[in-house]
Amino acid sequence: MKMGKKFNLLAIVTLLVVFVFCTLAYGTKRLPDTTPQGLVKQVLDRVMEIQNDPNLQGHNNRYKRALEIKKVIVQNFDSYAMARKSIGGYWRNVSPGKRKTFSRVFADLFQDSYTRLVLNFLKKEQIDYLGEEINNGHAIVKTAIVRSNDRIMVDYYLKLQKNRWVIEDVVIDGVSIVGNYSSIFKREIARNSFDSLLNKMIIQQKAIKMKLTENKKA
Repeated sequence: MKMGKKFNLLAIVTLLVVFVFCTLAYGTKRLPDTTPQGLVKQVLDRVMEIQNDPNLQGHNNRYKRALEIKKVIVQNFDSYAMARKSIGGYWRNVSPGKRKTFSRVFADLFQDSYTRLVLNFLKKEQIDYLGEEINNGHAIVKTAIVRSNDRIMVDYYLKLQKNRWVIEDVVIDGVSIVGNYSSIFKREIARNSFDSLLNKMIIQQKAIKMKLTENKKA
């Protein structure tokens, strides 16, 4: 993979994180409806279907495409687990009320971030599925985005939750999305406080909602 393009992709992932700052179920004997790789393929097929829908083309329809992609993310990503992991050991010191607020705000920011990543990078790319590894209710699905002279490795980390697989992290060329959030969030908490982090996230959330309102009216 060309270093310039690889750097640009990783830089955009990091920038999205900077600016955009469910439980394991064993109680049933019924098998999941699909495999981890099957779930990832369904997600990617669906977002590319949205991206290439003739009725959703053009800049004026970007908002509609974003809404449809966001629905796919909401249904298949465990944003609560991602929120918890993003602040690591600090989580145990956060009150239940603030955990709930933090998780909700994190979900909004992550969904916006990942939606924009999809809008900017996934359209007609070839996806190679390189296999899955399953161990004790967790799984890794390895894929590659294939472009001319480029091969971007993307690994999806999933867990079995309430008898279905959900995605809890995405690693792009070795860079974890949750890990990016975690390094930024933990640094802010250490320098200031959890409340400072949460306030900044809420401000960003409001800015995103305002922008979405403007785009909807456009």
